Amino acid sequence: MDTRRIISLAKLSNAFSLPVYYVIREINNQHERRLKAWRVINFDKFIERIGAKTVLGGTGMMPTEAEVPTKLCPEHFFKVLNVE
Repeated sequence: MDTRRIISLAKLSNAFSLPVYYVIREINNQHERRLKAWRVINFDKFIERIGAKTVLGGTGMMPTEAEVPTKLCPEHFFKVLNVE
């Protein structure tokens, strides 16, 4: 998750005293982008499990030249969200 979103979600969570969840769309690869699974983690658990290291992530919705400061959380901490 990019660091700007982490800060925004932390403010939202604190303001409303409600649990926040981070949902990701797991894809098969960057070219085809077929859905493998939806995954979810409680935001507080996400924060506990990200490391101190910040990496330059993908562009997301930014211009293609952008590099976005990003924090990573190991995949195995996310649970598969069963959507039927």
